Amino acid sequence: MYRFRNIKSLLGEYEELENQEIYFSELDSLNDPMEGIREYYWQGDIIVWKNFFKHYMYSLTHVFLMSKLLSELNNSQIPIWDREKYYSEKYEKIINMVYEHVFNSKYINFCLNFLSKESKETSQEEIYVYLKILHYFTLEAIFEVHMELGLSSQSINPFTSIIKSDLITDLKEIMEKFDKNPNRYNDYIQVYKEALNDSELADADRVEKNQNSQKAKFIYVEFTERYLKKITELTYPKCYVACFMDNCTNSAVWGHYGDSHKGVCLKFRTHDVDVPKIELETIIGYSDLKKIYNYRPFEFNKMNYSNQIQRINFFSHLGYLKHNVLLKQWYTDSEGNISNCANHLNDDVVEYWQKEYWHSYQVPFLNKSIDWQYEKEYRLLLFSVLDSYTEVQDRKLKYKFEDLEAIIFGMKTSREDRIKIINIIKEKSKQENRENFDFYEAISSKGEITIKKLRIQPWFEVPPFQ
Repeated sequence: MYRFRNIKSLLGEYEELENQEIYFSELDSLNDPMEGIREYYWQGDIIVWKNFFKHYMYSLTHVFLMSKLLSELNNSQIPIWDREKYYSEKYEKIINMVYEHVFNSKYINFCLNFLSKESKETSQEEIYVYLKILHYFTLEAIFEVHMELGLSSQSINPFTSIIKSDLITDLKEIMEKFDKNPNRYNDYIQVYKEALNDSELADADRVEKNQNSQKAKFIYVEFTERYLKKITELTYPKCYVACFMDNCTNSAVWGHYGDSHKGVCLKFRTHDVDVPKIELETIIGYSDLKKIYNYRPFEFNKMNYSNQIQRINFFSHLGYLKHNVLLKQWYTDSEGNISNCANHLNDDVVEYWQKEYWHSYQVPFLNKSIDWQYEKEYRLLLFSVLDSYTEVQDRKLKYKFEDLEAIIFGMKTSREDRIKIINIIKEKSKQENRENFDFYEAISSKGEITIKKLRIQPWFEVPPFQ
């Protein structure tokens, strides 16, 4: 397997060659904006929908309360994981009163019944609309509860155009039209969202004039969008990738990944012909809060090139939550009834579901649009259910020197950089008692790139490059 690197990564700031490291990148740093993208939809019964609404209300109320204690807000304050973590009697009383206020609304219950129709798939664009309306109701409830408990003298939201009757009426009409003409429903939603956006612009303008505009903007304008991005963390752990190719003779690849031919390509030995792997040193556990490291095999996964985006049902992919939290806070109602969305947790099917769940996890990280199929790429994937790799240093995984089979210089790799690389390999070979290490250079022949072997051995003196 071949890995292209620029000189800065290999020799400069990061010293990957000296440290024998393979760096696993975040998906945001890769070249295809569609990499790692999933299209979520929401489909479930009244139990999961009501719990979803409660989760949103709880998160918004929590952030509102935190805003009184913090000078600034960010996404880490959105409590998506376990509601009981922040439990106190007073806190719980406020939350439950907010629930009661909102669920007393016939309009909100109309929305819940509409969304929980058996055949109804709700898209990300739609869910934003419904949550934004829920947002207005929840903010109104928060202010009313604070007033009832004597925590505030203000009974209305001063920054946002809460619950505009015309928007509510319009959305109800759209829902009522769904059964009559479902094909036009998405068109209606799009028009409605545009009206909602106009309302948000007015809210944003009011917020900007407030002295605590960062917090106000976070709560009144940005929260719904931030929340929707945040809750996808409940489905799967974050993934990091290291990219490889199955050859090193593509000029476009050299130009793009090999720093316009000034970089180099590392050739790695794989351990299994049928399922190629490499052993890397990584975190394998913890002892007394200290990280334990050891080598374990990583599989080279072949990339798929397609313009299709994976679609998953949010409610049936909440696999990153603890079982008891998932069952209590998402799949069970106040009377103890269990949602149909929890069927995959039954003993007779849970093992099959887990297998499919993890297969589904890898799909978006191993897919790029067909425009990139010339790369013939393979990837190593790095992830942990313990979130072990949030620190950059923990994503620099060490390989065994014996698995670095050869180095190929680019057509424009400088003499100075070649000498530095050879000297590093020379020292490592002495330390490991390694007698053979191959060096090559890429050359242009009849309009194509070919690889020419250089007569260099680690024990020899560095030759006088042209």
